[in-house]
Amino acid sequence: MKIIILTTFLSLFSNNIFSQDLQSYVNDFNDIVKETPSQISNRDRCDYLIKTVSSLNTNLERVLNNSEQIHPEDIKVLKWTKVHAGALEDFLRTVGNSSNGMMYLTENQLTLVKELFSVATTEIYFQKFCCSLFEIKFNNYICILAFKKGSDEIYNIKSKISSQTARSTSNMDMGLIVNKFRRLWSNGDDLSIKNYQILSIQCTLVGHYTF
Repeated sequence: MKIIILTTFLSLFSNNIFSQDLQSYVNDFNDIVKETPSQISNRDRCDYLIKTVSSLNTNLERVLNNSEQIHPEDIKVLKWTKVHAGALEDFLRTVGNSSNGMMYLTENQLTLVKELFSVATTEIYFQKFCCSLFEIKFNNYICILAFKKGSDEIYNIKSKISSQTARSTSNMDMGLIVNKFRRLWSNGDDLSIKNYQILSIQCTLVGHYTF
């Protein structure tokens, strides 16, 4: 599996008071990137990674808001780290088997995450339902994402997915903002489930957003 590690060390031109701490942010991010593919299905560990990357984002924002003594080249590295860390946090919250609630992921954020490590994304049930469906796999972990193109619409989406191995059916009723991925189903509670079937998906327009 491809994993990109940010090996660039921050220059020594920054104030020595900050240089060690600044490099630790890059190192912490690299550690999260390395661990994500193998731990994305582990709920406790996924929650920990979300908490850690969220804290890292907060610290990076604080540093970048007070960057007068930081060398411009170092600022570039820190900004790159912050942008990718933000995308990775939303990726973990959306795709990962976490207890932090299902969030949204943009196409651009998914592209940023793909710069960090391999993400096997496959469109499934092509044009069969009212929205596009994508399957993401990490080893035995399977996640299904819903995605719908549009301008400013907000939909309510209802889905029914059968887990054939476990002989159970998962029902989902949630909002879906256009041009953003949202998780419909995963086998995070039972990684032995390898087969599933999309029984039905209904999309109902409920409004528009202006932000």
